[in-house]
Amino acid sequence: KEEVWEQVNINIKYEGYIKKAEKEAEKLISLENKKILLGHLSRENNYEALAFETVCAEITMGDVPYRAADFDICVAGRDTISCLAEI
Repeated sequence: KEEVWEQVNINIKYEGYIKKAEKEAEKLISLENKKILLGHLSRENNYEALAFETVCAEITMGDVPYRAADFDICVAGRDTISCLAEI
């Protein structure tokens, strides 16, 4: 029961972020990119694990022929060197 309330609170707190992530995931998928680099993580609101899990869930559960495992998804660290992305 406590876990359900915690998830509801997380969903409410991050609703805007989740909607933005959904739109970005749709845009990325429509471009058929195979690598996804998640960035712009603020110190106060966004966490690397939350960003990663949200995008993976939206891709996998979305009405698209792709799954998160189809992409190389990397989260740029706030204070660390991130994965190398070739553009």
